[in-house]
Parts: sequence; C-alpha cells; structure tokens
Amino acid sequence: MEGKILSQLNVEEQKVLLYNPSRCTGCLFCEIACSY
Repeated sequence: MEGKILSQLNVEEQKVLLYNPSRCTGCLFCEIACSY
C-alpha cells in the first residue's frame, strides 16, 4: 500500500509543479514534470 500512497503523492507534486512553473529548480524530477 505504501507504493500506492507514494504514487499518489508524486501525482499531487506533479500537479503543483505543473501549475507553478516558477517552482522548477532544474532538478531532474522538476524538469520532467515541467516538460509536459
């Protein structure tokens, strides 16, 4: 179940990054999330 919880958190984080491009710091995860 922890895997599913982590996946849901990651999705929420991606939504935050997608709606807040100014929060992209150049980290790999941020770059991937902001590339969509």
